[in-house]
Order: sequence, then structure tokens, then C-alpha cells
Amino acid sequence: MAEERNEESPFPEAEEPAEAGADDAGADDLASALEDSILEGGELDSILESFDRLKRERDEFLETLQRLQADFDNYKKRVARQEAETGQRAVKALVVKLLPALDTLNLALVHATGESGEGEAASLSQVASILNDLLVKEGLEVIEPMGKSFDPEEAEAVAHDAGDGAPVVTEVFRVGYRWRGQTIRPAMVKVTGS
Repeated sequence: MAEERNEESPFPEAEEPAEAGADDAGADDLASALEDSILEGGELDSILESFDRLKRERDEFLETLQRLQADFDNYKKRVARQEAETGQRAVKALVVKLLPALDTLNLALVHATGESGEGEAASLSQVASILNDLLVKEGLEVIEPMGKSFDPEEAEAVAHDAGDGAPVVTEVFRVGYRWRGQTIRPAMVKVTGS
């Protein structure tokens, strides 16, 4: 049967090499012959030039992709920051609009307490407490300048009494507020001192 296969096959069976190094010598000869034929035809230079060109293009595409990725990451961060700032400005604007209502509620509470309207005072006190707690949780702080040195960033002096020493706040006419560390409405105060 082995003879039948040899007759049918276009490739005769390879003979066993006498020595182990015979295969290596044949492969080296084949590689050398291929290299010589490529070198003679100038194809190797062309292949190497194409390879270098493809490497440069790959590197350019990679750099472009990395720049685009960095630009996109920066864009996402910028948009997120802008959205947060826009939200904060909207909340701040709402708080500023609520301050007159808060002032009116506090004045009504003082008036109801002064007239011995215990039921009205209790109701107003509950509403004022809920509103104050809500605004404080969102970042509203009351500016309390009473008895402290006058700070023009936190208070507006609308009355002045002469006195010795640095100006000190002696009376508060209207409460001032800070929103997350920033003064949104200075307190209206009376100052005593030089």
C-alpha cells in the first residue's frame, strides 16, 4: 500500500536524512536563496520602506486617538462642572428670593409672640423652624455680627454712634445670610466706635 500512495501522490515521500543536521542545512540554504532573490530584486528595501511607513501611520493614529480621548475626558469633566455650577446658581437664586419671605415670617413670629397670641406664635414658630432647617441643610448660614468687630464684607453699617476703639456692632436691624461660605446678603447694623 505504501507503494500505491507513492504512485498516486504528486509528492514523493521524503527520505529520512542520514544526519540530524541535514534538515537544518537545507532550511538554511532555502532561506539564503530566498533572501538573495529578494535582495537582488530590491524588494526588501521596498518592503522595509512600506513597513516603516505603516509604523509611522500607526503611531500617528495612536497619538491622534490619545489626544481625542484626553479631549473627550476633559469635555466630560467641564460639562459636569458646568452643570454643577448651574445647579448651584439656581439654588442660590431661589434662596435669595426666599429671604424676604423668611424675614416676613420671622417678623410675624416676633409680632405674634409680643401680642400674646400663643396659638398663632406656635404655628408661625413651626413654619419658621421648618423653613430655617431646610435652608440650613442646603447651606444657608445666618451672619451673627452682634458684639463683634465690624466686618464690611458681612455687614452694612446704617447707623453709627461715636465711641472709643475699633468699630463694634451694637445692634442688628436686618439679619444677614451666607450661602455656602459666600455672603449673599449683608446684615444691616448699627456700629459704635471710631
